[in-house]
Amino acid sequence: MDVKRIKENIKNMFCDDNFGFEVYIFMKDKSLKHFLFSDKKKNNDNKIFEESTQDMIVNTLKNKFCNENISYIDAINVSDDQQGCYVVEQNEKYAPFKFLDEYLTDDILKTNFKVNQVSEAKGIFFKFRRNDDVLWAYQKIWSVSIPNRSKKNKLFRQNADDEFEELDNQMFAITPTVNLLIIDDYILTDKINFLERYFDFEFYIRAHANEAVSHIKSANIICETRENILNTYIKSSSKSRAKRMMKINQFGVINLSSKKLKEQIKNSEKWKNVFTFTNKDQISLGKYEDINNLIDLLTERFTSSPITGDTFDTKVKTLVKN
Repeated sequence: MDVKRIKENIKNMFCDDNFGFEVYIFMKDKSLKHFLFSDKKKNNDNKIFEESTQDMIVNTLKNKFCNENISYIDAINVSDDQQGCYVVEQNEKYAPFKFLDEYLTDDILKTNFKVNQVSEAKGIFFKFRRNDDVLWAYQKIWSVSIPNRSKKNKLFRQNADDEFEELDNQMFAITPTVNLLIIDDYILTDKINFLERYFDFEFYIRAHANEAVSHIKSANIICETRENILNTYIKSSSKSRAKRMMKINQFGVINLSSKKLKEQIKNSEKWKNVFTFTNKDQISLGKYEDINNLIDLLTERFTSSPITGDTFDTKVKTLVKN
C-alpha cells in the first residue's frame, strides 16, 4: 500500500480547476445513469448547479482524504478498530467497483437518469478526470434523503410571480457526504462497516482469512488435534475471528521453523507456558483458545520492554526499520 502515492494522486487531481467532472446515478441493477445538469439557472453565488455540486464534493474530498493528520490504514488490519481511513486493494479476491472501468472512456453510450427511476437509485458516483487519471467518489442515497417518498405530503416551490407550485416528482438530496473514494485499484473509506453492509466486504475478510490459514498449515508449525479446527474457527458467523486471522501474513513469526519457534517460545516469559507441543515441535491446536493465543503470537501482539521486562498489549503495531 503506497500511501504517499495515493495522497499525491488525490492532490494532483485537484491541483487546479482543469479537470473533468461528471455525475452518475448508481442503480439497483448496478448500471450507471448519467445525471444531466441544467445550466439555465445560477444560484446566489452565481454558479450553475453542476459547478456548485462539483465545488461541494471537491471540498469534502480535500478535507477528508488530503488532510495531513489523517492515518491511512491497510484494511487487513480492520480488527484493530483504528480511527482513520481504511485502504482496500481491489484484486481477484474482492473487486466490487471493477465495473467502473467500463465508464473510463468518453466513448461509452450514456443513458440519462430519469426522475421516475428514483426508487431504483442506490447512490451517486462523482467522476473526476485529469488526462488518463480517474477518481470516483461515492455517496449513498438514503431513504430519508428522498422527501415525500410516500407522496402523502405536499412539496412546492415558489415561481417568479411569488406563487407557489406543487412539485409532483420526488427526488433525492445531493449532500457534501462522501462514503467511499475509488482511485486506481484502491477503495478508501473511514467507515469500514459501510463496505461490509453495502458492498460485500465479508468476501474480502473470508478470502484473506482462508489465505492465512493456508499459510499457517503450509508453514508446518502447528498440529490440529481437532480436525480442521482452523477452518472451523474462521467460518464462524461472527466475522471477528476471521478479521483477526487475516493479519498474520504481515509478520515474520510465521516464517520461523517449528524448531526455532518452539525455542523462542520456551525462552519467552510471556509464552513459555501458553502452548503444548507435539513430539515434532509443532504447536498443538485443540480448542479456540489455542488459536486465539496462536494469532497473538504470530501477530506479535505483546511486546516486552527490554528495560523493565514488562509486557504491553500492542494491538496496533508499526514496524520501525533501522
